[in-house]
Amino acid sequence: MGRNQANARDLAEREAQIAFTYLARTFNHCNNPKIPYRYSPEVQARFLELGRELVRLIKEGEIIERNGDVARQDAAFRRFLAKLISKRP
Repeated sequence: MGRNQANARDLAEREAQIAFTYLARTFNHCNNPKIPYRYSPEVQARFLELGRELVRLIKEGEIIERNGDVARQDAAFRRFLAKLISKRP
């Protein structure tokens, strides 16, 4: 794997950590008493199963580098990035 791909994977893994934190909170996976609900044990198990699959894809999935100029011209991609950045804690 080239350096650019390693950097891309590192970035993807950092972004995934943020996403998984929000998802765990959404499902109240840690059973936080301040959250007034928690999903059932069956849903929690499915959440973990899907999470493991997503982690595998993030760590092992094929990464295709995007040309920066193409990315700047891709309006949908730019809107997606702007939405991600605006939601950061």
